[in-house]
Amino acid sequence: MAEDCVSEEYANEWLDLLKRSNKGEDVFKMPQSRSKFLINTPPGMSSGRINLKNPLAEERVQEIAEWNGILIEFDDDLTVALYGDKTDVQKGLQEMAPFFFE
Repeated sequence: MAEDCVSEEYANEWLDLLKRSNKGEDVFKMPQSRSKFLINTPPGMSSGRINLKNPLAEERVQEIAEWNGILIEFDDDLTVALYGDKTDVQKGLQEMAPFFFE
């Protein structure tokens, strides 16, 4: 189909990639994922996670957490976990949205 719609070279290129991947070769490099799952979320609470580009002062996040009645936990300098009622976590995430771009 690719040969008819695009070109013979295109079809041959993809067939070569398929053959190489069937042999177990790494054809494409997959990016490293920084995603982590939240574990040990307290019962009856919702949770959220923020991955920041740059480290953030803990005081800024702590103020938003206090205003919205949510718990925060810094996993590292770039990862913040939020715990609380679903609506409170959503409001906290909305208020922290500008931090995603800093």
